[in-house]
Amino acid sequence: MAEYVAESDYRQALKIRAYILAPFTLLLLALLVFAIAERYHGFLEQDEAAAERRMDMIQRYYHQRLQQDSQFLGAAIQAIATNDRIMSLYRQHRRADLAAAAAPVFAALRSDYGVTRFYFTDPDRRNFLRVHQPRRHGDFISRYTTLQAARTGQSAHGLELGVLGTLTLRYVTPVKDGDRVVGFIELGKEIDDIIADLHRTLGVQVTVEVDKVLLDRSSWTEGMAMLGREADWGALPGTVLVSHTTPRAPITLLRAIEPPHGHANLGGHHWDYAVVPITDVAGRAVGRFTFLYDGTAQMGGLVTSILWFSVGAIGLGGAVFVLFHLLLGRVQAMARVVFGRLDDAVRARTAELSDEVARHRRTSGELLKLSQAVEQSPSAVMITDVDGAIEYVNPQFTAETGFTLAEAVGRNPRILKTGRTTDRQYANMWQAITGGDKWHGEFYNRKKTGDCYWVSQVISPIRSPEGDITHFVSLSEDISVRRRQEEELLHQANHDPLTDLPNRLMAMDRLTQACVCNRRRRGRVAVLFLDLDMFNKVNDTFGHEAGDRILVETGHRLARALRDGDTISRFDEDTVARFGGDEFLVLLDGLHTAQPVPGICQRILDAFRRPFSVDGAEVFVSISIGVALSPDDGEDAGELLRDAAAALNQAKDQGRDTFRFFEPAMNAVAAQRVETESLLRHALEKNEIFLEFQPLVDAAQGRVTGAEALVRWRQRNGEVVPPGTFIPLAEETGQIFPITEWILVQACREAAGWPVHGETPCTVSVNVSPPHFLRGDLVAAVRAALDQSGLAPQRLFLEVTENILVEDSPAIQDRFRQLLEMGVRFSIDDFGTGYSALSYLRKLSFSVLKIDQSFVRELPHDRESVTLIRTILAMARGLELKVVAEGVENEGQLAFLRDRDCDLVQGFYFSRPLPAAEFLRFVAERNGG
Repeated sequence: MAEYVAESDYRQALKIRAYILAPFTLLLLALLVFAIAERYHGFLEQDEAAAERRMDMIQRYYHQRLQQDSQFLGAAIQAIATNDRIMSLYRQHRRADLAAAAAPVFAALRSDYGVTRFYFTDPDRRNFLRVHQPRRHGDFISRYTTLQAARTGQSAHGLELGVLGTLTLRYVTPVKDGDRVVGFIELGKEIDDIIADLHRTLGVQVTVEVDKVLLDRSSWTEGMAMLGREADWGALPGTVLVSHTTPRAPITLLRAIEPPHGHANLGGHHWDYAVVPITDVAGRAVGRFTFLYDGTAQMGGLVTSILWFSVGAIGLGGAVFVLFHLLLGRVQAMARVVFGRLDDAVRARTAELSDEVARHRRTSGELLKLSQAVEQSPSAVMITDVDGAIEYVNPQFTAETGFTLAEAVGRNPRILKTGRTTDRQYANMWQAITGGDKWHGEFYNRKKTGDCYWVSQVISPIRSPEGDITHFVSLSEDISVRRRQEEELLHQANHDPLTDLPNRLMAMDRLTQACVCNRRRRGRVAVLFLDLDMFNKVNDTFGHEAGDRILVETGHRLARALRDGDTISRFDEDTVARFGGDEFLVLLDGLHTAQPVPGICQRILDAFRRPFSVDGAEVFVSISIGVALSPDDGEDAGELLRDAAAALNQAKDQGRDTFRFFEPAMNAVAAQRVETESLLRHALEKNEIFLEFQPLVDAAQGRVTGAEALVRWRQRNGEVVPPGTFIPLAEETGQIFPITEWILVQACREAAGWPVHGETPCTVSVNVSPPHFLRGDLVAAVRAALDQSGLAPQRLFLEVTENILVEDSPAIQDRFRQLLEMGVRFSIDDFGTGYSALSYLRKLSFSVLKIDQSFVRELPHDRESVTLIRTILAMARGLELKVVAEGVENEGQLAFLRDRDCDLVQGFYFSRPLPAAEFLRFVAERNGG
């Protein structure tokens, strides 16, 4: 009977298992799958958010580095542009000397800051000198940054794509002489170091791709081989891979990803990626960056977490299943069921405790890693409570500040306060962090020793699970070295490297501020524009080093002249600035009247009446001063500086070593000069320049043997501008070069059509200024004029003045040699009026000597003129030179010269300068056909 009951209970238990345990088992499995899926989905959301933050940080870091590097290049160019030695060589077109002077600057920039490009460019964008490749020059620069700087007259900078697919950050600054651009300075550096920093600092792999349509395949392939990089043109569909930080080019991965961002699994790795377009300075999309982050370790952690979670859930579900199984197995006896339940409960609890112990061990391990990371962090870490009391500092904090953990805990961060940070800054910081936001800024802190240093600091609130702020955490980094470097660069950009006085940039900024402030308080500003008189003779006589010492002493004398005896409280050393070359600027701020200014100017003049000592010799250098006052002469910096410069020119014209206040009439003269210069720049293209020819006559036979080509300028209004007015202006502004080249072509074309009388055809003479012989294009210009006209080289004479004789330059001698080998002959013009150096008459192979008309004018009655003419004729015969006498205006002068065997004469006695057609008629009449 007992056995029957037991079996009946057993069968009843089976029915219960069938109706209850099966659905319960399915429910447990469903809950397990749902929990695993939820955990996996939560991890993916966290991973996605972390990837987006990481990629955003990478892009912000990249753009911040671009901006910092651009600012550095700009500051470096400003420092170069204020280097008088370099800029002087540049303006003088002394390429070899400029290359030698700029090479150490480039080496320092390249070694310390990674600069790879250093250019000097002419105003027409022709490359004058590549300091990084000094043998390459003469090509035109058509990059966007250079075009932008040429168009706007302002600095331009940005990222540009090179022909090899490399990306270069360029900074171009115009070099100005007044308002005129005389060239450009350019610095550039590749962005490879930025990419390397991204990889090294943020642990991200970076690839750079460039659109194929922007590259020439053969040039790119050769360039990649030259740079030692892989070059597979067809690896990617629309782009080529030009750079990457991965050990091998990730071509397969790049093909698999889809912009703009996402995840990819390849080769057993899980990658987070972001694709960012590369935009150049012109706004073009030229390629793309791909930032790759290896998230394999995080994905492995997810798998491990899910595995452990599954094991725990299965164990718990199994325990519950066993519990139900035992409860429903009450087929044997109540005691057995009760003991079975107790046994199962003990086993289930043991399993739960084991799982909880494992979870605690994992949590302790994570907390240990976090603690070690904070303890070993390279940043100083500080944790405070909500009232600002310090609760923790890490060893790096102790190393930076000197305060140990025991000394810092319980105290306020005010122990680091120096007083340099304003209360407003502290209030803004406190408002941000107590409002739940992160704050970032810089502090000037004090160490335990009393030393001060700069830190970059980030402060963030720490919240409880309920969302309440419980603590604040601060991470700081010592940036003292960076701040010192920035201050040094700022000082270099705003101060003259020779005298350490404020430079042009800072002077103009201070003048602008002074004008604004004085308009507001109705005060006055005086601008003193100063220039050393005849300073170029000091450099020519004693050398540039002696000139530099005088410039330094000039700054000291000006500062002492302002301080000694002044009752104006605003005067200090910073009121003296070096404006460039031998020009200085003095700013007198806070004046109520102009009464003190003449006395100050006189003290400055007196200070320069004492001699300078140069290598034991006494050298006297005076100074001229132009003065402009606000608001009488102008209310802004530009007007005051312009008027002071006009007054300075007036002081120079009135004998130097004096001062002059600005008068409105001075601007009229300057404006007329500017207008004439502007019209002259367009005179050639408007066909306003023309030639006239003054005949050269054989003194003995009276026949015309040639002519001197004389340039004339007739403006559109019919007014003829005298050569004595526009020729000096053309030489000063550089317009003399295209004008002379035009004269060469026109004169040769006209002379090629002149008739040949006898065995000696008519010659033509063209005046060439000494600067032409320092330019490399004179020989080419002469050759082009002869080739275009067909004129025989022996019929062309180039006339130069005696100033060329004192320029004992190998370059000039080389130009002479090349032109003589071509067959061209030379005349020395206005002989006796310049710096005669007779040895060079034969050394430079002159053929003709022209006596200046000032000596001919007093013939034959002036004894000194007679003696001088006889001496010149005798010397010329001894040197086997022909002689031309200029300015013959009467029969007596002609007779005197003819009787003393003067070869040729020219002047109004025979003819005024004639247009080409009238000259031909004169030749026909004079030579008989």
